[in-house]
Amino acid sequence: MTPREYLALKMVWAGKEASFHNAHFRPADDVPFLPEDFINPHARIERKAQALREKADVMMERSRLEMMQKGGAGGVPEAFLVIGKVN
Repeated sequence: MTPREYLALKMVWAGKEASFHNAHFRPADDVPFLPEDFINPHARIERKAQALREKADVMMERSRLEMMQKGGAGGVPEAFLVIGKVN
């Protein structure tokens, strides 16, 4: 078997494993399994860490937006404040 054939076979196997794990073992709020997770074991750990960072960034941005008062100009760049004014 050539290295190219072996890699193709490994990718097919990894795709089936990812489908099986997504169907049977993944909690609803967790990141889905990808074929790369079974080829490179650290790929899933890195994607989970990235997903947690993105979730924290979204929560921080959401809380910042909730603190803004309606009609207030806090956090809005000056260039955009001029656009809304009537001449």
